[in-house]
Amino acid sequence: MIGNNNNNNNNSLNNNNNNDNNSNNINNVNNNNEENNFSIQQQFYSQRRNSLTYNMDNSNGNNNELAGGGNHTLTEYEYRDADYDSNRDEEEEEDIISSINENTTETKSLLEDIRISSSIDNIISINEVPTDHPPVIVTIKDDKIITTTTTTITTTTTKKHTKPQGMCYDGRRNYILMVDAVVALVFVPIVYFSYYIPNLKMDHNEEVYKYWYYNIPFSKYALWMFCVIGGFAYVSVITEKRSVPFHCRYKRHRDFFQLLFAASLWFAIGGPSRALFGRNDYIVGLDDHITKNTQDGYSAAESFFYNYFAFFLSFLLGLHFTYLDRNLFLRSMGDKFGTPMLWKTFKASELMALIPVLLFILAMAALHIYLIIQDKLWEYFAIAYSIFFAVLIGVSLVFRKTHYLHMHHYFIFGSLVPLTGFQTVLSLISLGAVSGIAVEGVSRWSMGWLWYRGSRVL
Repeated sequence: MIGNNNNNNNNSLNNNNNNDNNSNNINNVNNNNEENNFSIQQQFYSQRRNSLTYNMDNSNGNNNELAGGGNHTLTEYEYRDADYDSNRDEEEEEDIISSINENTTETKSLLEDIRISSSIDNIISINEVPTDHPPVIVTIKDDKIITTTTTTITTTTTKKHTKPQGMCYDGRRNYILMVDAVVALVFVPIVYFSYYIPNLKMDHNEEVYKYWYYNIPFSKYALWMFCVIGGFAYVSVITEKRSVPFHCRYKRHRDFFQLLFAASLWFAIGGPSRALFGRNDYIVGLDDHITKNTQDGYSAAESFFYNYFAFFLSFLLGLHFTYLDRNLFLRSMGDKFGTPMLWKTFKASELMALIPVLLFILAMAALHIYLIIQDKLWEYFAIAYSIFFAVLIGVSLVFRKTHYLHMHHYFIFGSLVPLTGFQTVLSLISLGAVSGIAVEGVSRWSMGWLWYRGSRVL
C-alpha cells in the first residue's frame, strides 16, 4: 500500500507540475496579449492622430484595417516613418533607459496539508491547493516526512523606453530654449532691414484698390516669407530632427512649395500685408480711417518694434504648438474638434476645457469683425467667407456617405489669417500665433487633405 501511495503521490505531483506549467503558459499568453493590445492601442491612436482612414466594411471591429481604394491612406512604410525624422537610419534616436525591476514570486504549491492517518496503511491524503498556501515540496520515504523545501523564483524584467521623436522631454527642453534664443537673435536684423526693401507704388483712385493698397509692399512680403520659410525649417530640423530642412514627414518637398503658395495667397488677401508695419503704409482701410501716423509712414524703429515683439515672437511661439500633443487629453480633444463626426463623443471634461478656448478665439474674431465693419470692408469678407463655408459644408454633405471631413489644425488656423489684417497690437499678436500654428502643422504633419474615405471611429 505504501508503494501505491507513493505512486499516487508522484502522479499527483506530476499533475500539479503540469497544472503549474499550464498556468505559466496562460500567464505568458496573457502577458503577450496585454503587450499586443497595448501596442495595437498605441498604433491605433497614432493612426487616429495622423487622420488615417479605416475600412467601412470592418465588421469585426479591428480598427487597424485601413480603408482600401483611397489615395490618402498611408502605406505600411509611410506609417512606420510617419512620426520620425526623414533620415532615421542616419541619425541616432535619443533613448531614455529605465530599469523596472519586477520581482515576481512564482510558487510551486503542491500540497495543502499532509495527514498521515493512524491506520495500518498510512494513507497520505492530498487535497486541492489554495492560492494562499505557502509552497511546500515534500520528500517522502516510507511512512515519514524527511524534508520540506520551499521554492521561490524571482524574475527581473528590464524595460527600455524609447523617447518619441519630436516630444519635448526634459532632456531636450534646454536645447529647445537655446535654439529659440538663437533664432530670436538671428531674426533681429532680418526684421529690421526688411524695412528698407523698396516697394512698388501704384496710383489708382477706385475704392477697391484702396483696400489692397496703393503699393505692392515687397518689404512686408519679404519679411512674411522669411518667417514662413524659417518656421518650416525650424519645425523640420529642430522639432522633428530631420536632416533635410524642407522635407515634410514623407521625405518630399511638395508640401513646402504648397505652403509657399498658400502663404502668398494669405498675403494677397490682406492679412499680413495690412497688419505688418512698413514705411509706405499710407492706406489702412478707407479715407475716413487714415490717421496721422500712417500719413507720414512708420520709421524703421517703429516698424521693427511692432513687427518683432508683437508679430515675430508670437509666430515663434506658435511653432511650438507641437508640444501640446504630449498631453493625451489635449490631443484627444483637438482630434475630436477637427472631425465633426466625432463631436458627439466629447466628454464633459473635454468640453469644459474646450469652451474657454473657443470663447477666446470667438472674442478675438468678434473684435476683428468689428474692425472690418468700421473699415467698411465687411462686404468683401462676407462674400469670401460665405464661399469658403459653402464649399466646405457642401462637399462634406455630398460625400458624407463615403467620406468624412477632418480639418487639420493648419487649415483651421490658416483660415483665420485674413481676419487679422489690422495694424493693432492684438491683430499682430493674433497674426503671429495663428500663422505660426499653421506653418507648424504643415511642416510636421504635411498639408493633408480634408476629406478621407471611410468612417472615423474612436
